[in-house]
Amino acid sequence: MNGAEASNAARSAYTTGAGYTFNMDQGLQALARARAVNGTLASGNADTDAMKFASGLASEDFNNWLSNLSNLDTKR
Repeated sequence: MNGAEASNAARSAYTTGAGYTFNMDQGLQALARARAVNGTLASGNADTDAMKFASGLASEDFNNWLSNLSNLDTKR
């Protein structure tokens, strides 16, 4: 809605929000702790897992965030 520029602005507002930042930090820390316990913290798979987590969180949670914003539309 409102073009690519508005979409980019919404994504920027979302990713700088406290909820996203907290969820990202907590998830990446959990992955790092699990890898450290298993002795695989420096493996290539650790990077892959972190990227999968980050992109999955951004994709799923961003869509939920946009959906919540659409509920604020007062032009009904």
